[in-house]
Amino acid sequence: MIKNFRHIILIILLAFIVGRVSYAQVIDTACLGETFVRYGVPNTPGSTYYWYLNGGTINTGLGTNEIRVDWQNVSGMKEINVVEKNALGCFSDTLKAQVWLMPKPSLTVSGNLNICEGDSTIISANGATDLMWGTGEKSLSIKVKQPIGNYPNYVLGTSPCLSDTLYFTVKVRAIPKVPDFTYSPLLPDVGADVSFVFNDTLKTGESLSWLFDSGNPFNSSDVNPVIFFTDSGYKNVRLEASNSGCVSYTLKQIYVRNAEKIFAPEAFSPNNDGVNDVFILKGYGIKSSHMIIYNRWGEVVFESTDFNKGWDGKVDGEYVLDNAYLYNISATGLSGNTFRYAGTITIVR
Repeated sequence: MIKNFRHIILIILLAFIVGRVSYAQVIDTACLGETFVRYGVPNTPGSTYYWYLNGGTINTGLGTNEIRVDWQNVSGMKEINVVEKNALGCFSDTLKAQVWLMPKPSLTVSGNLNICEGDSTIISANGATDLMWGTGEKSLSIKVKQPIGNYPNYVLGTSPCLSDTLYFTVKVRAIPKVPDFTYSPLLPDVGADVSFVFNDTLKTGESLSWLFDSGNPFNSSDVNPVIFFTDSGYKNVRLEASNSGCVSYTLKQIYVRNAEKIFAPEAFSPNNDGVNDVFILKGYGIKSSHMIIYNRWGEVVFESTDFNKGWDGKVDGEYVLDNAYLYNISATGLSGNTFRYAGTITIVR
């Protein structure tokens, strides 16, 4: 009798569970967090039904042939077990069925939401099987091309476990006016300062960027930079004006002469007042140098091969007397040419 009862119940339950999905015992696909989902078997008068499940809680229907389940927020395959106890007190075998809890997909859009005037952009939606754009289109992607301005839009996405609306804005930016600049001197030497001047006014949100071929520095974001070139020849100077990535530019060529010069002051006052305290060379186009300074008796009072190191007027830590001192300088330019300088420096305190 028990065997027949189990056999009858098994057939009834199988008829129920395979009617929804497949013979693999997967009877349902539910969404994470979905509530009051109905599951049941045909009722046998006088029977009591014992339900067990993981991944959710039984909301109503304990002891009956039909339950309502509140699913939790952990995705994966969940199992529902049911055992029937008939009016005679006989128990059926445990029947197992599976429910796949689907994660709730996220509706997202991809594509460039910031474009420049004259350009277009392709905006695509992901995470839904059915789409409706604010333009009325139902495709996976839409093309946007508009004049300068901000253009709000939205996409409505629906699919199992999803019904969501995502709002976005496509911003069309103006391309800045092509920038122009001047510079001086018009025929600069290697190593000499060159002043660049932007000949316009930036609008709100715009910025400048300079790029110098063989320049020091080689780039700058200053409006009016001052730089020098490290070698001779024709050099490209590019000035870009940018507005949130929308760029216009000017490119000019400058000829830089291969000049190599050294300048030495005629006097200095080493009195530690912070003004003209050091005898130091200036110049450009110099690769290396060797400077020797003598007193009037021909004694060496200072010597250096560092172009940027000067004489502070001291010998062995003591200031020398106010007087005239001779210097000899030998130098090598960036071109490889060598040359010599000689002169007199006077200490005045």
